[in-house]
Amino acid sequence: MTFLITQKDVKEAEVYFTTRKILENPSVESPKISKILLNKLQAEVNVVINEVFRRCDINNHQELFIFFNLEMPYKMGVKKFKQTKDNTIKIYPTRIVKEKNKRISPIAIKVKSSCYNSGKYKANNTFSIFCALMTLANGQLYNKAILSRSKNKKLEFTKNIDEIDEERLYPQRTNFPTLEKLDNMIWDRTDSIWLAYCNLTKEEKKYYKLALFAYNTACETSKNQQTLSIIPYISALGSLANSYQKRCSGDICCSNCGSLNFKHNIVGDKAAISLLIIEILQIKEDKQNDLKKMINRIYDKQRSAYVHNAKLRHTEYNKGFGTPSAFPTKTKLVKDLFVYQNDLSSLKHLTRQVLLKWLSKKSKINFDDDLFGHSRFESSSLIQSVVTIPSNITLCVHNK
Repeated sequence: MTFLITQKDVKEAEVYFTTRKILENPSVESPKISKILLNKLQAEVNVVINEVFRRCDINNHQELFIFFNLEMPYKMGVKKFKQTKDNTIKIYPTRIVKEKNKRISPIAIKVKSSCYNSGKYKANNTFSIFCALMTLANGQLYNKAILSRSKNKKLEFTKNIDEIDEERLYPQRTNFPTLEKLDNMIWDRTDSIWLAYCNLTKEEKKYYKLALFAYNTACETSKNQQTLSIIPYISALGSLANSYQKRCSGDICCSNCGSLNFKHNIVGDKAAISLLIIEILQIKEDKQNDLKKMINRIYDKQRSAYVHNAKLRHTEYNKGFGTPSAFPTKTKLVKDLFVYQNDLSSLKHLTRQVLLKWLSKKSKINFDDDLFGHSRFESSSLIQSVVTIPSNITLCVHNK
């Protein structure tokens, strides 16, 4: 059945019936349908269409719990069953599974939907946001666990969460190894940040998710591609700093090309990011200039150097060779690599703190600094260089 409706007028309407034989062999003659059978089919189709619309009515949606597996970082799992304060998300104890000794926690996401497939789509969106928020809250990467098919039948969803067999949520294993000592504050941080996110308006969530997923991408990329991770870290800050940018309303005219159809920046991307960090983290005036220099250095020497010239700054394909990054060169106290690494570490810390403080401010929920870490900016770091003197005595020099 196909039809086109324009301004309440049905056009190009067509209904045809076929059989499996015709689908398998188009040369077979189409079946002839009597008027009695046609009326019966029409009545059955009407019943089905009405049922579809009935189920799609939001008042008839049913409550489902959709299950996912969350891969937990080392020492960053949960020992006991936990659930968010709004009862939307339930997380089960972390266990070590056979597959590469991954640490897995089953997650149940509550949704309202007409069927499992549409419910799974909604739940997957919530699960992605939850993983990214856990990554932000705890400073470690949390991702969906991809496991090979297990011999036991996996439980994918349930209508009654209280009657499930918890063992069916885990891959089949006779004995699960004992977990290492876990960080007891994992769930406190996670539940706090989830509650704050839920307090945002619809527009604030849409805006914040851009920065959140960029930060999550940076954390995932930084494991193997440190230079590349600079881009999503900068993007996360840049998306929140858009309102700080300013462009001149005047026209640009080139002596060779004439009038140009773009505006020049009064406050560009780099300056806007610096202003965002200064305001959100309340950077003291005596450190603001150092912050601006660091952002400019990261943007030019790392981000733009890779984007425009494909320059890798963190020896990604030459690790394990050469002298340590803190060793001196002929002309400098330390290698450039040391500065790049120090700037990346500072950027990672600043991005996380800005995202946390922005969320806290917009949601009007204060985060405990002792729980999430203090938001600070250090303009200099301890540089250690090793110099070997002729008498074979190693002298350790510290320069701040």
